[in-house]
Amino acid sequence: MGRSGTNDAFVYLASPETAAATAITGKITDPRDIFDVNNLKDCVEPATYKIDDCLIIGGSAILKYIANIPKFAEYTFCYTDPTFVERAKELKHTVIIGGENYGQGSSREHAAILPMYLGIEVVFAKSYARIHKENLINYGILPLTFKNKDDYDKIDMNGVFVIEDVYAQADNRD
Repeated sequence: MGRSGTNDAFVYLASPETAAATAITGKITDPRDIFDVNNLKDCVEPATYKIDDCLIIGGSAILKYIANIPKFAEYTFCYTDPTFVERAKELKHTVIIGGENYGQGSSREHAAILPMYLGIEVVFAKSYARIHKENLINYGILPLTFKNKDDYDKIDMNGVFVIEDVYAQADNRD
């Protein structure tokens, strides 16, 4: 347990050898149980490694702006919704619609700071990562959950939301 998840997350820290042995057997395996260590001494490292990074998103190009909130905010949702920042600036008061465990990740504080900087006032989500929900509140963004998670699929990106008497609703929620 720790940064990698909860007790039931099944996330483990392992050596490459243990990871390889585990991949072969389908369960956590001591590599010495399946590899003959004496034969490994004759193994040589290849001159070059083929690297397939096609599934890695190029985040390092924008991480240099992490301490510059106005500049970093320009990249909010840039990989999933390239028009988000432009629309948020145009609308000035808007919401984010999120799915399950919204805000999960290692930069949860920035995931609240950047939308706040862009004028986001509310996040509607199916559920929240616990720490991120607290960060939204700390940065003045109202985190709301769908009463019926299926309503998520009924929302149109250009829809208009009206929350009447939000203070009374917050005080009287069930």
